[in-house]
Amino acid sequence: SESQPIADASPWEYRFRESSCDGEPGATACLRVACPDINQVGYLVERRLRDSTDAWQLVGTTCEDVDGPVLTEARILEEVRRIGLPSMSVETPPETFVNYETVVYTEAETFARTVNLLGFTVDIEATPSQFHWTYGDGTTETTTTAGRPYPATDITHTWTDAHRTFHPSVDVTYQIRFRVDGGDWQTLADTILAQGPDSDIRIREATGMLANMH
Repeated sequence: SESQPIADASPWEYRFRESSCDGEPGATACLRVACPDINQVGYLVERRLRDSTDAWQLVGTTCEDVDGPVLTEARILEEVRRIGLPSMSVETPPETFVNYETVVYTEAETFARTVNLLGFTVDIEATPSQFHWTYGDGTTETTTTAGRPYPATDITHTWTDAHRTFHPSVDVTYQIRFRVDGGDWQTLADTILAQGPDSDIRIREATGMLANMH
């Protein structure tokens, strides 16, 4: 039967074929997939390097409904996980004072990508919906906003131990929506969590000084 393209995965491209017996040049054996369910068709999963003339390589098999591979929300979620969503860092000044409300924030943006999946053109958008802050001093906080730089004070934290360097981080939960071949946007039921790297902030102690008032 006619080959069917699947995930557009760089540097490889993939396809489904019902067998190696259907006239494909270079086939050296007649291989078919036997499925336990008589209502399913067995497909060979093959790949080759994109933008090359290399022969297709067999990488596995799968059994699908008789209409062929079906695009499901689970497949879209798997594709988003394969692509990977951007992690974010906590933005703070390099130093701050003990017992001082210090502004923290992160740079959050909507992630967009268009992929070819099982022969469909799928537009994917992932929007940050929740931020879990770990401040490195044993305290955490969850917000629905990313904060903003000073002088905004949307999100602040007060470190209470001086002469120490802490390593705050933020993990971001993404809400994902998609549309297939330009259709209506739909939202995935599952979200994806992207863990952020550690940042550094040094906590110093303010020292009072007498000034000459003359």
